[in-house]
Amino acid sequence: MSFALALAALAAALPSQYTIPGDDVFPEGVSLRPGTDQFFVSSTGTGTIYRGTLDKPRLKVFLAPGKNGRVVANGLRAGRDHLVVAGSVTGYIFVYDYGGRLMRRFATGAGGLINDVAIAPDGDVYATDSRRGLLFRIPARAASKRTMATARLQPFMRLGDTPIGTYCNGLVPAGDRYLVVVGLSTGV
Repeated sequence: MSFALALAALAAALPSQYTIPGDDVFPEGVSLRPGTDQFFVSSTGTGTIYRGTLDKPRLKVFLAPGKNGRVVANGLRAGRDHLVVAGSVTGYIFVYDYGGRLMRRFATGAGGLINDVAIAPDGDVYATDSRRGLLFRIPARAASKRTMATARLQPFMRLGDTPIGTYCNGLVPAGDRYLVVVGLSTGV
């Protein structure tokens, strides 16, 4: 069977839509765990994180709302060993293992909106703050360290003084040396 036929057969076997349980979910982020059929969806309404598999139409609660101060959640990114969640207006960035245990929590300070996260090829985590025009970086080693202590982060870069502007949103690694960051209000 050719690759194209195999891909078409796989697509035909998948559900045409997925159902998230609950009311007022307001799904925001979605990320596929590398090398698996698991995907995760965040809720801006409650901070709940849902887990699904590509072959089943119903998602289940993976992380209940409110745990570890996660009362809202925006973007999230699944890595091989952990899930990173942007804590929106809480100013937190959360790192969980796939057993659902908090590995680490990072604080970016009050007044921000941690909107999206990305994991670079080297394992470093980056997060945008859409209110303050900041980019945060968590070294791979710190992201995978298990501790109950909340680590305070300093801005890695101030994007408000660049063409990106203050309202930075989505971001994605572009190779080993670059990040592509969206400036929502500037269209850059």
